[in-house]
Amino acid sequence: MLQEEDTSEKASSNPLRTRARRGVGRSCRAFAIGVPRRSGATTAGFTLLEMVMVIAVLGIIAGVGAPVMLAGYRAYFLGSDVQQLDTTGRMALERILRELREADNATLSVGSGSSITFKDKSGTTLSFSYSSATKTLKRNTDTLAGNVSGMVFKVIAGTLKTVEVTMTLSASAQNLVLYAKVTPRN
Repeated sequence: MLQEEDTSEKASSNPLRTRARRGVGRSCRAFAIGVPRRSGATTAGFTLLEMVMVIAVLGIIAGVGAPVMLAGYRAYFLGSDVQQLDTTGRMALERILRELREADNATLSVGSGSSITFKDKSGTTLSFSYSSATKTLKRNTDTLAGNVSGMVFKVIAGTLKTVEVTMTLSASAQNLVLYAKVTPRN
């Protein structure tokens, strides 16, 4: 029996396997027995600790970065809403001022403060009115602007009447107030 073991020792090329068979170094047996590595093969991969550390670092970066990005998105959309209000309001106010400049000065009449009626130089009756129910500004029956939360026309009497126009627009909890004065040419 001893001769058989000796023969198997000579046949074995791995000394750790030989010692494990004889009972020597049994604690190393788990490391010694396995798939032999090919020559030139490299060890690739990550340990569990490395993966946990990467996930933790990415979590910290996401936790800090998410609120910053969210604030940036909110600021962008808020700025976009204000810009849209400004564009809409300025276009409507410019239309009102242009038509009031051409109005017949003697025909200017203010309704309840939120509407004005006059005749232009060709004799056509025009009116601008604000509806608080629909939050719109209308020229005769055509809608001139939406999101209007307030509109005031004020005629200042004198040799030439001057009209003060104050328009308030609202969207996304932002208010924009536009103000202008105009004196009709006629």
